[in-house]
Amino acid sequence: MHRSENSSGHWSAVWANSGVAGLSGRSDGPPLPVPQALVHATVAAAERIATASARLGSTVVVDGPALLGERAALAGLSRNGDISCGGATRLLATADGWIAVSLARRADLDAVPAWLECGELPAATDDVWSCVEVPDSVELLGTGKAVRVVATVDGHDLTAGLMPTGSGGHMLSISAKLRRKLGKEVGDTVSVHLSQRLT
Repeated sequence: MHRSENSSGHWSAVWANSGVAGLSGRSDGPPLPVPQALVHATVAAAERIATASARLGSTVVVDGPALLGERAALAGLSRNGDISCGGATRLLATADGWIAVSLARRADLDAVPAWLECGELPAATDDVWSCVEVPDSVELLGTGKAVRVVATVDGHDLTAGLMPTGSGGHMLSISAKLRRKLGKEVGDTVSVHLSQRLT
């Protein structure tokens, strides 16, 4: 590693040039810098992919930060302060600092009472996001990567990203705003029609 790559300016530039820098900060304010450790981690992950794939005979070169930026663009994500871009993770203040809580799956929500040692969860709040899993979508779309689609959810038009689940399907995020418009609660059934693949 060159000496210049040890500077905070170098890693700030790597992040700024990746296209993902605009995802950190409040929605009503400017983008905020992220810890250098996060930039290091994305670059290191890409280097591990290159090393592991080279051992298999074909080196896969990935720009870690840029890949995050591309996936964010595909999914139409934007910064949202203490809530993650996809809506499933949020930063919560604790007595001795902060904790990131991710409840992306129904099973995660089901485990919360045991984690908090409480009897049951309170009713869902208005800002909870949910998602619809599209089974066998890898076969349908011909890819296991994120894709941007035009769809309808119970007849309401939506242009959004389908994110891979890792089990042969994709998931479509449903914002709390759209869920309220549909008159649905988390766990209710909706009808999803994919009309066009954009990417």
